[in-house]
Amino acid sequence: MKRTIKLFFAISFIFISGCKDEPTIEIISEDDFGKIVKLQEERKPTKELLNVRDFFVQDSFLVIHNSREDSLFMVFDLNTFELVKSWGRTGRGPDEYETFTHLIYVSPEQFQVADFSRYRIDVFDIPEFGLNAQQKIVFSDTDPGRHREIPQSIITPDGISYFYDNFQMHELQITKWENEGPPIDIYKFEPLKELYESSRAYFGNLILNRNEEKLVYAYRYLRRFDILNMEGELLKTVEITPTHSPVEDGVNLDLENSVVSYIGARASENSFFLIYVGHTGAEIQKNEITATYIEEFDWDGNPVARYELNRVIWNMDVVQNEDGSVYFIGIDQADEDPLIIFKTNS
Repeated sequence: MKRTIKLFFAISFIFISGCKDEPTIEIISEDDFGKIVKLQEERKPTKELLNVRDFFVQDSFLVIHNSREDSLFMVFDLNTFELVKSWGRTGRGPDEYETFTHLIYVSPEQFQVADFSRYRIDVFDIPEFGLNAQQKIVFSDTDPGRHREIPQSIITPDGISYFYDNFQMHELQITKWENEGPPIDIYKFEPLKELYESSRAYFGNLILNRNEEKLVYAYRYLRRFDILNMEGELLKTVEITPTHSPVEDGVNLDLENSVVSYIGARASENSFFLIYVGHTGAEIQKNEITATYIEEFDWDGNPVARYELNRVIWNMDVVQNEDGSVYFIGIDQADEDPLIIFKTNS
């Protein structure tokens, strides 16, 4: 009997010890943000034809990556929205770029343009916006074709890259690539693979904070985000109510009937910001949505503020004022002048 009791307590201790360090799932609601901050918009027309794929703000500059044949990259003065510089063409020439090209903010002094079709990274200086160096992407001990379709990539100042792929193979994972070593899959979404047949069901947005040593992955069709360390270890999952479940169609996703949760994400030193839509793809196409939100969290996943917009935006960046307050630059691709500034009344 004593032996049985000891065995029971031993098993219980092992179970408790094993669960002690497991990542937690924290449930919060929209009410936890407190009062909603309504943003006022001001559209910023330019004299340029913009078809924005990606962009970022640095100091007094707005750097844009366009989807077009020429002027792939444009730099605007953030105060006047006048064009400062443009360059780049689509093609296979020495200074041209192909399909799988990504604009990557690295530091206040530099940014990168990664052309994964040609295994090349161009490094540009700020504020001159001149080409500083060209680096070759080398995938050793792996099939380079696997990395031709990379929806998103983030490269840190110390040369470490994080990205995820590959919809042709119906796969999704976060991969870490350091210098010229082989890419290593560090996060494979195993629990979600068991729940959903389509990898698009857990497609999302990847951001990082090097000082905090944290990655955040915010899901596009799930009302949740994961906080990980830089090695891909899951630290915490936060779910926000009301929640939504994606609608699958075999290995594909029913985009019309699935609710879009987090359509975009941006990071700052103290917070990260997620664009919450809360409408189906069909509702978005009607272009009749009157309210979406930017939700702000600290890097521990705690809600900070909730900002209301009167439209859908496809991406945004955060601009911090000298007094610590912020405003946002958003992209509304439904308009011929897609740039909008969103500020509070104060």
